Amino acid sequence: MKPGIYTFLLPRVRCGEALRALLVFAVLLSLATGPAGAGQVIFDAQSGKVIAGKGASEPRYPASITKLMTIYVALEAVKQGKIAWEAPITVSKTAAAAPPVKLGLRAGETIRLDQAVHAALTLSSNDAARVIAEAISGSEAAFAKRMTATARRIGMTKSTFRNASGLPDRGHISTALDMARLVSALDKAHGKRIRPLFRSALVWQGKSRGPRNATVASPSGSVLGKTGFTCDAGFTAAVLLAKAGKKTAIVTLGNPGRGARAQAIAALSKGKVAVEKAALKPGKAPVVLPRSVCGRSAAKKTRRIKPEGWMIFLGDFQTRKEAQAALYEAKAAGLPGLVAVRKGQEGFYALLSASGPKTAKSAENTLRRSRLPARILRPQKVAQAGFSPG
Repeated sequence: MKPGIYTFLLPRVRCGEALRALLVFAVLLSLATGPAGAGQVIFDAQSGKVIAGKGASEPRYPASITKLMTIYVALEAVKQGKIAWEAPITVSKTAAAAPPVKLGLRAGETIRLDQAVHAALTLSSNDAARVIAEAISGSEAAFAKRMTATARRIGMTKSTFRNASGLPDRGHISTALDMARLVSALDKAHGKRIRPLFRSALVWQGKSRGPRNATVASPSGSVLGKTGFTCDAGFTAAVLLAKAGKKTAIVTLGNPGRGARAQAIAALSKGKVAVEKAALKPGKAPVVLPRSVCGRSAAKKTRRIKPEGWMIFLGDFQTRKEAQAALYEAKAAGLPGLVAVRKGQEGFYALLSASGPKTAKSAENTLRRSRLPARILRPQKVAQAGFSPG
């Protein structure tokens, strides 16, 4: 909201125009502050019509339900004969360096496409999603463009994808309605192949890994779904229900906690839309989960790290809270972080700790792709700076 708008309007207000000016002010204020609360929708997957919703077309960060689009594009490529369903894929260094949640893929080893899809769907593995992207399009950036183009083709008019996982990126945006269209389209086009994976364990390297999707598998009639979470997105979920001869997609985005998400899914599955008062602060759009909620546990872990060895410098800040906020933004790098101070200098420094130069470089690349500032510090530079936990 720009104060200049109102200083421009107010001098022109005359007594007889006061009411009109107040109405204009109210409209501008509502546009500037944006929507509050979660975005929810109940969608008829067969007719393509919205049954009910609230904030269904407002922009939100989707988090890991993004992987439903990654899977859609992969299955489309299989259907077109561009890649085999059980094709072996060599894991790149970039894919192996994906931040958690991970399957634990290592650079140079192979995984079949069907296994990677299974891991992305039921384990929400970011390294598996990146493997899929590189196998289909050569790079994750090229794959993201393909995701966005596919979204437009299936009617997702307000979605833009920047990566295959839903990791933080300010330009990675969708809506509850678009995600409902996606889960409906995925089941319609590829349900026979993807539904069996939804409730089955993945066998990888001799170990059985059961699905971690109880939240979306629990509603009556659930046949497909995915959850997600990042600090920016809050807690998200998309579910397809098939019962009594009807297919219904339900989606909830921007929930402030797991409990709120579970309650939303339960209500939506019963045909009810009830968005409580906003726990997510409305911003320029989408909404962002308050750092006091999202980063508390991470802050406790950071104090145990000694500032030595290879590190990534995220910036210097006037307050500890600002430095901690920078660490929470940098969670995509998957490295432990700390707030530090420099001997003889004021301010607080946000740093990530890397195990070596390769890890540091990978994390730096990840952060820069997310448009976050990052600079590698060699061990000598860290020692010279005289950092200590702040």
